[in-house]
Amino acid sequence: MSSVLRPLTASATYRRWAFLILGGALLVPYVMLANALGVLVEGFTDDPTPLAWFVMVAGTLAAVVATASVTTVRTVMATGAKELLRGRMDEVTPGRARSWADRLRTTGWLLAHIVIGGVISVLSLAVPITAVIALVAPFAGPDLLRDLLGAPLPALWRAPWVPFAGVAGVIALIYLVAATGALLARLGQLLLGPSADERVAAAERRAADLAQRNRLARELHDSVGHALSVVTMQAAAANRVLADDPAFAGQALTAIESQARTALEDLDHVLGLLRQDSPTAPQPTLADLDRLLADTRAAGMDLDAAVSGDLDRLPRVISREAYRIIQECLTNALRHAAGAPVVLRVSGADGHLEIDVRNPHGGHTAPSRASGGGRGLAGIGERATILGGQMHVSDTGGRWRVRVRVPVTTGTPAGRGRPKARP
Repeated sequence: MSSVLRPLTASATYRRWAFLILGGALLVPYVMLANALGVLVEGFTDDPTPLAWFVMVAGTLAAVVATASVTTVRTVMATGAKELLRGRMDEVTPGRARSWADRLRTTGWLLAHIVIGGVISVLSLAVPITAVIALVAPFAGPDLLRDLLGAPLPALWRAPWVPFAGVAGVIALIYLVAATGALLARLGQLLLGPSADERVAAAERRAADLAQRNRLARELHDSVGHALSVVTMQAAAANRVLADDPAFAGQALTAIESQARTALEDLDHVLGLLRQDSPTAPQPTLADLDRLLADTRAAGMDLDAAVSGDLDRLPRVISREAYRIIQECLTNALRHAAGAPVVLRVSGADGHLEIDVRNPHGGHTAPSRASGGGRGLAGIGERATILGGQMHVSDTGGRWRVRVRVPVTTGTPAGRGRPKARP
């Protein structure tokens, strides 16, 4: 029952009523234009010919189309509709008409608004006045009504049920306003909302934004995450031997300083991507692999690394992504296989780049989200997929292995010399 009565008390009904009356007000100039056209064709007459009707209708429609063709009109109409109609208007974003399709849809909206609004405006004037007369007629004398209205009312108006009919008419008008307002809200979504092309463009922008966010997340996770892992290991080692081996502690602090600088450079790069007007720091490639291996060994890892093949002519994007893949694999090993030996093999041959990281003697625990891991493997897989390659992960008896294979096409060299791995 409450849902049936809701339109009578809902604020949305009366906001939409105001919007419909605005449509009626907008209709007035077009009615005046139609009358002026009729007078121009036939002069003042109470019975226009078909030609006059044609000129009046065609001229008025032309005026509506001309109004809707003004690019800013769509902005004004969308703003008013979104504010007063509410409901299903979430996708309606005020903006200029950018194409003739937008102008055509704006024309349809303007016609719907002024025609429906005009009907509701007329009823909004006639029904309340009629209801007041219906309430008064049974109790007022015929002479008083004749003096007020200028003409006598039929005797039927003095029947006992006439006041109830007047109240019912007002209630029916409110329900009609609620229904037509809801109809306009649906039409607004269709005529003022984004077109199919705009929806596709918006979806493409969202996909591009998501891809960029994922890229930034990978960069932060792989670069800053690796640096923090090394810093944590070095700080813990320095703390344990500070009193007994000050020289080693000093080396650890030097390594921490170096890693902190690297992390700041990587963070500056990511922030530069967020602030697109800011320059970004050059990103490491396989040419920087020696430094990565040295820092990882300094963190206490027993690392056996070897690089083979002609990697100095790799396209920069492949070299950069391969560096990040290796960095993340070594970070996972530091976190989850502390003290276990790690074997790294990087080779480029037969048009493919292969990266193989494993701990052959076990002792590795699988990354888990509970321990803060798990995102790195997903990032490695995403990088491999972006390069058109594949990632394979295996865990057998604590022996963890990650293999990545990506196709290679010769391109711009990664620069700064060929990467060499220490035995």
